[in-house]
Amino acid sequence: MHDLREVRTLIRQAEALPEGPAQVALFETALGIAETHRDDALGYEVRKKMMFSLYGVGCVDQLLVNYAWCLGYVDRDPNRNGQDLLWSYRWVIDVMWKFPEVSRLQIESALADMSRRYREHGYSQRPIQILSRRLFNKLGDRKAAAAAHRTIERHPRDGMSDCRSTESAFHVFHLVWWRKDREAITAGEPFLNGTETEAHFLICTYGRLLLPLARAGRVAEARKLASQSLRLMTSRPRYLGDADDEIRFLSVVGDLGAAVKTCNRHLPARLMKPGRFDRFAICRSARILTERLLRAGKQRSTLRVPTGLIPGLEGDRCPVPQLAEWLDTELQWIAEASDARNGNSFYRDELRRMPEYTRLANRLERDVQATAIEEENL
Repeated sequence: MHDLREVRTLIRQAEALPEGPAQVALFETALGIAETHRDDALGYEVRKKMMFSLYGVGCVDQLLVNYAWCLGYVDRDPNRNGQDLLWSYRWVIDVMWKFPEVSRLQIESALADMSRRYREHGYSQRPIQILSRRLFNKLGDRKAAAAAHRTIERHPRDGMSDCRSTESAFHVFHLVWWRKDREAITAGEPFLNGTETEAHFLICTYGRLLLPLARAGRVAEARKLASQSLRLMTSRPRYLGDADDEIRFLSVVGDLGAAVKTCNRHLPARLMKPGRFDRFAICRSARILTERLLRAGKQRSTLRVPTGLIPGLEGDRCPVPQLAEWLDTELQWIAEASDARNGNSFYRDELRRMPEYTRLANRLERDVQATAIEEENL
């Protein structure tokens, strides 16, 4: 049997590693030893340290299980105040919506529980409202998202608040979600002009702003932004699979070679992550790409998918027409199941808006042709 002292050694080794699967593996080994010795206090410590790693690498199912264990451990003893769990609670609630088996009532109950715990420890409700806005965006509840947005500035910043960069990025996301392109671009200027430099927020905001910039006629700027975003993403494993904005943009502006390359790199990883509802964005982007490829006469082209995902397909290369058919089925299921859980029609409405991307692609193509003609006539 392993010595408990080995747990401390494994924790130190894990903390010395960069965020990623190797770090998670060391924490899991440490946790296994603590559980073998039935040392709940040490198991609690390991789980707390492991939370952000699980969140970062997308092991959200394990995050939910381990966080629930930690809450139970704290609540069983009134002498444990659980303050050190408050920050990571937002990570848990941020991913609950991804799972079909988690009801809306469970999500809202967790949000209410988080709000209660923050009040009991004397903290501001500001991070609760910011999280609520983001969560209700994901649930497609415009009324609740707008209500949370209005209340944010009523609550002061304190030690439990996100940094200002995080708040700024989440504000951009909300404006993009509302399709307020001009306001989103203005709010995103600190990220576009180099004032904000943290890679995490640059990757997130660059992707969100690509189509707003394209619709505003700033396609060349958006192309550079997409390249920067993908370069940053490539150097950070935690973002593997999170390129849906870039795939959608590259498809719409007609850079099909880059779109295919990006989709082949990121689509399989995203489809393998837990949380089926989280597939909607990447599947929508891949479907836009397949539509553009078919219009360009690329019926014989293939795209990478996880082996065994599509019935009857051998290997990990899927012909574009077959992938388009699978994506249609998957998107329809996610939209109907999400809306049934969330109590609205948001995701079905998003599917009905799919022709907008074709119209935008056609408009941008006409703009390029018109510019070329003007240049020839000069």
